[in-house]
Amino acid sequence: MTVQDTSDRYEFGKNWKRYVDLHFSEEKIEISRQHMLSFLGRSNLSGMRMLDIGSGSGLHSLAAWRSGVREIVSFDYDPNSVETTRLLHEKVGKPSNWTIQQGSVLNKEFMNSLGKFDFVYSWGVLHHTGSQWNAINNAIDAVSDDGVFYIALYDSDVYVNPGPKYWLDIKKQYNSAGKVRRYVMEIEYIKDIVCGKSIKNMAKIFSIMAEYKKSRGMNLYTDVRDWLGGWPMEFTRISEVVDVFCKENNFHLQNISTGEANTEYVFSRGTCAPDHDLAKLFKVPASIADIDLSRPVALWGLGMLGESLLDLLLQQGARIPALVDKRRTGSLKGIEIVSPDVFLETADRSMPVITASVYFSQILHPLVSRGFQDIYHAHPMMVDKYRKNNGVY
Repeated sequence: MTVQDTSDRYEFGKNWKRYVDLHFSEEKIEISRQHMLSFLGRSNLSGMRMLDIGSGSGLHSLAAWRSGVREIVSFDYDPNSVETTRLLHEKVGKPSNWTIQQGSVLNKEFMNSLGKFDFVYSWGVLHHTGSQWNAINNAIDAVSDDGVFYIALYDSDVYVNPGPKYWLDIKKQYNSAGKVRRYVMEIEYIKDIVCGKSIKNMAKIFSIMAEYKKSRGMNLYTDVRDWLGGWPMEFTRISEVVDVFCKENNFHLQNISTGEANTEYVFSRGTCAPDHDLAKLFKVPASIADIDLSRPVALWGLGMLGESLLDLLLQQGARIPALVDKRRTGSLKGIEIVSPDVFLETADRSMPVITASVYFSQILHPLVSRGFQDIYHAHPMMVDKYRKNNGVY
């Protein structure tokens, strides 16, 4: 397992303290609470003993406490994050069933001292430890036999061009920069990445920021600083995360959300296992050879990588009766393009479906709910091919 240099560690805690000082509100607590519960598929957290690994601002710990946990333990490596979480603890009357500590997820003795938990939560944290897989393994050990693990990790398959290496270099530049240069980099990021270099979007930046907080109650500018500064930093892929949890540690994939920098996962064990183990309903092929083309297949997603995948499939003699895309209509290569709604209503449920979109989870869930059980997530394969062909690493 690789270990990254942590000497230039970003000051996460100072950023989260600024967030609480400037942006904390009851509205953000409720947004965070609803996002957490919705993704878990629960109406509350009643009776659960919860561990928040890397509590940061403390917002999500507070949201969980408001959702009825029996007990919650929050900890963070950064002293400023610990202090900020304690500030929120004080704001709600210092409840005795919520304790806050300073500690490292990489410290196995510390982790063992905390015991087992019904619900372990770590959102966007473990990839910043400098030893991601050690952190993940220590966190896994804290999940009880009937427990749930909600985790969010940076997904390298989101970044086609520029690739992950480019963004790691940006983080190093940001952490070595002075105050003025950091400010310039933050504005450039908002202009180029958030607004897509669009003057129209730049004029709507305040409405963009207002919309942004609706996801998890966070603040756009706070997260921009966190993204640019977040060092140490490692990436994962869906296939390797699912393998570690489901194949090696007897978890079931209960929910997944892709398409953003962080891919969110909920894994469960024992009696908390869902009716459908999503991990058993899709495959991540390493090459075309891993896809069964003996039957007609559908291709979902006609972006740049989807079109390239279509060419590869046709070269292999694949029979493709339908192309699925929510934006395009007409036909491509003589094959009709249908909308997702039409495909879900009319397609043969036994037909294999190959997805070529970064928004895999938004495709997976409706497919599973309609009874499709032969699904390929081919986007990572096409990302690899693109990077190899274009020298992007």
